[in-house]
Amino acid sequence: MPTFLFNLRQDSDPCPFLASVSIVDPIVIGFRGLIRRFKTLEDVTSALDRAGIASDRYGSAISSVRQGQPASFSIDQNEAQKLDILQTDTTE
Repeated sequence: MPTFLFNLRQDSDPCPFLASVSIVDPIVIGFRGLIRRFKTLEDVTSALDRAGIASDRYGSAISSVRQGQPASFSIDQNEAQKLDILQTDTTE
């Protein structure tokens, strides 16, 4: 099973907070990472809370982004799907 990383950074888009997922595994089959944009960091934290991710897991990432630095932390497949940043291919 691959490892998933939630990546967060800020750019100059009208919805400047860019979230994505990195899929870390030598062979990645059946997964596709997506990009999602947020208007505010509060929108990001709300989405993380709704996905069931505790604030102690994402707090330092949010702090880094507030300071203009990109950040990432580990999430699982279910959390990535709840955040709408991971598409899973099915053979059904």
